[in-house]
Amino acid sequence: MIVKYLARAVAIVADNMGRHVYISNSKDKTISQSAAGTGSTLSALTPATVTTGQSPGAMAIDSRDRYLYAINKYDATISGYLISSTGTLTAIFPAVAAGTGPSSIAINPTGTFLYTANFGGGDPSGGSLSQYFIGQDGVLSALSPGAVAAGNAWNSIGVDVSGKFAYAVNSENRTVAEFSIRTDGGLAAAASSPPTITGNFPGQLFFGAGGQSLYALSNLGVDVDTGYIAQFVISNGGAPQTNTPASLQVSSGMAVESLAFIGTFAYALSAFNIYNIGGSITQYTASSTGALSAVGTASPANINPIAMIMIAAHLH
Repeated sequence: MIVKYLARAVAIVADNMGRHVYISNSKDKTISQSAAGTGSTLSALTPATVTTGQSPGAMAIDSRDRYLYAINKYDATISGYLISSTGTLTAIFPAVAAGTGPSSIAINPTGTFLYTANFGGGDPSGGSLSQYFIGQDGVLSALSPGAVAAGNAWNSIGVDVSGKFAYAVNSENRTVAEFSIRTDGGLAAAASSPPTITGNFPGQLFFGAGGQSLYALSNLGVDVDTGYIAQFVISNGGAPQTNTPASLQVSSGMAVESLAFIGTFAYALSAFNIYNIGGSITQYTASSTGALSAVGTASPANINPIAMIMIAAHLH
């Protein structure tokens, strides 16, 4: 399922059963909530939207589909919602403070800890990684310390399937940093040197099927206005290592926006900037090490796609 750029829809997420879909609308300061039907059709729930903070962006749902959390970029907060059995959202607490310029959010597999990557609002010295405990009622409580790794332009964060490691994209020096997750949920920086990401302004981070491969998306290439997919293998000790090839270039002149996996297949969503219309979905096969090989491309008509998800098959 693809979301096109409307100057307001910026992120999309589905629950783990693929029954409900949520879209954050930056301009409207809302989250749209829908039921997923057959053939990827969406039917608006009642109400169709819920309110958020200023400029909602990335969202995350815990593994048991109990709670949805959304970052609000402009007021640097996190909104939390209870997910009902019918998929509707109800705010469960007043928005809590995040770091400056939150840009990404992640929850560990057991749904006990939540993390945000904070870009710093244009000033890398203001960037950090915020860390929270998720209570039984879904309420967030800042850990001590409430943030780590200050002074870096963190653009994305993800937690591996074991819940032992977190990875964050540093857009300032174009690297993927590894952190171990302590039993209290706190992040501890790894001693190893982080690998470099091909391309300028690296953004979103994605795990491959099985969780042993890692990918970082770049909006702009090193020499041309083209995005890249940087590829990494996660070692047994958790360290990300550059895969072969180190990166893949997407369609010329396009920024890579999203990446999704179904088994050994991967799909990359790319789009032109707002001054040009068009996008593409490139299909890849993934090797045993997670290295991607392109096998075909499709082009959504007359839209600038900005986000994509794969919805699991389910029975209604």
